[in-house]
Amino acid sequence: PITQVFHLILVLSSVPMAKRPSMQLMQLLELLVATAVLCCPCMVSGTSRFLGPQKPMEASTDTTCVPLANQGTHATVDIEVGTPGQKLSVVADTGSNTLVVQSCVCQELGNCEGNNSCFLGTKRSSTFNLSRTHFGQPQQVMLAFGSGKLSGPLAQEVVRVGSHSVRMKDGLVLMIEKALNFKGRFEGILGLGLPATPLVPRKKRLVPHMQSNATSASGNLKNYKQAIEKLKHALQPYARAGGAKPFGGRIGARSNPYSAITQPPPSFLEQGSIGRYSICLNQMTDGVLRLDTPPVENAMGAIGKVHWAVGLNGISFGNSTSKVPIPSTLCSPNTMHKGQQTPCGAIPDSGTTLITAPKEQIVQLMDEICDSWPRCRQNHTALLQAAEAARKAATAEYGFNPFTLTIQSKAMILSRLLLDCNSWMNETVGLSELPTLNFHLGGRNGTKKDLPMPGHAYVFETKPRDALSLFNKIHDTGETVESSLDAAPPANLSANKTAMGGSGGSIQKVCAPTFGVMPYNTVANGPVWILGTPFFYQYNVHFDLSSQMPTVGFQSVEDEPCGTCSSSGSFVAGTSGIGRAVGAGWPRWQVGMPRQPSFSPGDGL
Repeated sequence: PITQVFHLILVLSSVPMAKRPSMQLMQLLELLVATAVLCCPCMVSGTSRFLGPQKPMEASTDTTCVPLANQGTHATVDIEVGTPGQKLSVVADTGSNTLVVQSCVCQELGNCEGNNSCFLGTKRSSTFNLSRTHFGQPQQVMLAFGSGKLSGPLAQEVVRVGSHSVRMKDGLVLMIEKALNFKGRFEGILGLGLPATPLVPRKKRLVPHMQSNATSASGNLKNYKQAIEKLKHALQPYARAGGAKPFGGRIGARSNPYSAITQPPPSFLEQGSIGRYSICLNQMTDGVLRLDTPPVENAMGAIGKVHWAVGLNGISFGNSTSKVPIPSTLCSPNTMHKGQQTPCGAIPDSGTTLITAPKEQIVQLMDEICDSWPRCRQNHTALLQAAEAARKAATAEYGFNPFTLTIQSKAMILSRLLLDCNSWMNETVGLSELPTLNFHLGGRNGTKKDLPMPGHAYVFETKPRDALSLFNKIHDTGETVESSLDAAPPANLSANKTAMGGSGGSIQKVCAPTFGVMPYNTVANGPVWILGTPFFYQYNVHFDLSSQMPTVGFQSVEDEPCGTCSSSGSFVAGTSGIGRAVGAGWPRWQVGMPRQPSFSPGDGL
């Protein structure tokens, strides 16, 4: 028993030095005590706390189900950090692989919004430890994303996601400075991206016990302020050379020779030895993050070393008038140059709102959608005929054509029709008259997969202001879509009147494509497409990093419904696509600024 070991050490300690046992025996006894302490619950400040597991716990073979809160432009997952747990809602992001939590110091310094939940380790968590250099200074981590940068110290802590409790011994990032173009609540990121090295899950995993007693930073005010001051004091070296804010108040400032800028720590998945997981989203309700999922068939080997990337070997269009899909020249294997491995790359990213690609490819895709959609093609043809008729009439009257009529592109006509969607879309057919986009993917292991995306999957309903902002970024013509609609001839279109309102006021809803522009080109894999949240509504996306070749799998929600999570954390199968007339192809509703990819194109694949 531990009490007898303690008693033995006390007796031996009282023995004169000359008669004591060897130093090795004393160290062994101390090790026995330490081991016993780690296996015993201790009382700290009247609260039961476990310094370690009572017994090793085998990694569960059952899938853990964690709800994903649908925020419209992205999804968040509730995690608990520390002992007892402090709850934060963080972005579930397959485009990055670092766990970031907002520190309460960030709010105290004015770098983060004060209405968000935040984490406080000092005096609030018994398992908190700030990582330090050999000089005793906190280790600094800086992260660059597509939407900006953030930074903060590295810390060890216990983190719980669903039923998985992981001691982050290699660290997580405590965000204390933020320069992100991110609207709304932001309390951190759960990075679920591709690790730098393949992960082989252990058969057994020690999981520290953590009470599910979620707390916030609004407890005892006096203790809270004392803890803030203590942590700010620990981080003071960051500000030594540049003012009151950490890092001199500038992201990326390397002004302090005593603080170490270190590499980001391994992800929650790596530190928790979680080899497989999947993500899917539901309309108007929570999506699902499943951990420890079983392997899926026909998974594609990832071609990326930094991201979950696969090859994009072409896009084709399906419609009601043609049984054979019409191939696009986009990402065609015929366009590959010598040494190129894939025509294009594709990265499934749950943290990106839209489907993005370089501008020229998005505009070409919209042109070809118009060609494959009879309504759009006929309107464009009508514009051409009207312009030709005007030219002939002017030439006959004046001997020359004094008018210059600019015929708008097919992509612009598509934009106008979608802005006017409420004049032709009805509850019966929805967006089913739009062509289906087929994305032809391929993996490094030779596996191929076609992903059909019907009209309601790549078009959403939104507010006029959000739609116009999106269109202006796509077209980037020096004039706004709104002004071009004012100048364009009607040709049976009422988009200006409908989208902006006959008297200048805006209507409630319009439509827009789920496309965004992002310049991302690689030598080996061509232009890169980001397959954002629209794909996660249509597919259960599976990620497997447990083998030497990480794989990505897509299972249609028609075959494998997204389902929901029960209160006990188990998966509940059910139908996907909750919402109005989804079966008839009605678009989902989305508002707000789209979230950009969380990585920089300069990283490559």
